[in-house]
Amino acid sequence: MTLHDKNIDRQAQIFRGRGGLQALEASWRALQENLPDSRFIHYYGWYKSRLENTEPDPESIVFVLASEADRPIAIFPLQQVVIRRYGLRLRTWEIYWPNDMGVCDFVFARTPVHSHMLEWLIALLNERKELAWDMLRLQDTLVDSCALYALRSARIPLSLSILHHYSKYIRCDADYETVIGRLSGHFRRNVRRQTKKIGELGDVEYRFVSDPQQMEEAFKHFLHAEAASWKGDSGTGSAIQLYEDKVGFYRRLMHEFSIYNACSINLIIVDGNCIASQFCLTVGDTLYLLKIGYSDEYRAIGPGNVLLNELIQRCCASTKIKNISFITGADWNDSWAPERLDVHESYIFNYTLFGIAAYLLEKAKNHGRNLKHDLQRQWERRRKALTP
Repeated sequence: MTLHDKNIDRQAQIFRGRGGLQALEASWRALQENLPDSRFIHYYGWYKSRLENTEPDPESIVFVLASEADRPIAIFPLQQVVIRRYGLRLRTWEIYWPNDMGVCDFVFARTPVHSHMLEWLIALLNERKELAWDMLRLQDTLVDSCALYALRSARIPLSLSILHHYSKYIRCDADYETVIGRLSGHFRRNVRRQTKKIGELGDVEYRFVSDPQQMEEAFKHFLHAEAASWKGDSGTGSAIQLYEDKVGFYRRLMHEFSIYNACSINLIIVDGNCIASQFCLTVGDTLYLLKIGYSDEYRAIGPGNVLLNELIQRCCASTKIKNISFITGADWNDSWAPERLDVHESYIFNYTLFGIAAYLLEKAKNHGRNLKHDLQRQWERRRKALTP
């Protein structure tokens, strides 16, 4: 399916499901390789891994390709869902997909030339009856994401954006002593003590594996360590190893990003047994910690902390890596004195009956939320002023 924008000679092609993604591969890879400031969520392999292994409804997924002069300039991964809000049944397009990493995005360069890409997408959705919608949900978008850049550049009346959570990261833009000096003295001493205790366990080896020929063995160690944690059979039962589709997802990610030498698996091996592991992707100057795992048997001596400390040392010594991203904003990250990026939840409502009604109700709710926060801040200032 091809549509044309007569004003700017921009073509749109719409691809659906697994077959559509496969047909889009060459264009997507060409786009991602020339994309400045890209993240792993902009890569073709991220979506291929999901669609091939863990996506329950592939035909609900649409990929919109925007091209100019037969050159790909943007890709919009979208999923069609129905969201019930305020008793309304809203036909919704959202960014594909709301993943457990808590980050999503569109794929294009954040430049003034592309500042109107969101308005172009909305016009496209309105042009096609089969793409009818009441709400466009831009969930889990980083403050410097393509999606939020386009939203802030556009003039879209029926839209709202709220701060949803944080994505935390460690800056490795200095020598190790400077970076580790940002941590509390107590935590630094604790990590040194834990490192010493692990060294006393036996034959200890730290492995940082990125060679494609060695990845499969490292992957098995990674799965074993993660399953030996609180996520295993005796815990929450959420370990990757317990689910064939999840294993397939991470194995495909490993192969896809190894093409670009962008996947690494880091391990602590004690007497041949893996007690801590990290599954990482590196894009640009940032290393992303997608998954970590450690044996619950060694929890008291903090193998996860020790491995992360070793990784920080390596990144500080590298001329390539400037940031280690936790991606999520879990509370345990705070021990490492991370920086943080805002992550937003945004809604765009269409000029339909349900779309306008949902916008007015959402705006009233947002106003109440802001009023509550203002009253809490005023009360806190008053309390501090009255405290002797």
